[in-house]
Amino acid sequence: MRKLFTSLFAFSLSGIVTIIVQWLFVGWRVKRAQAGFGRSGANA
Repeated sequence: MRKLFTSLFAFSLSGIVTIIVQWLFVGWRVKRAQAGFGRSGANA
């Protein structure tokens, strides 16, 4: 039972890390896209 709990905890932890990484990456891309659009809107 303890082993199951440990593996479940590790799985949820990796899932949380993945979500955080994706969230940061998306936010960074949105900021870059907005900055680029503000600089040169004619290119879009």
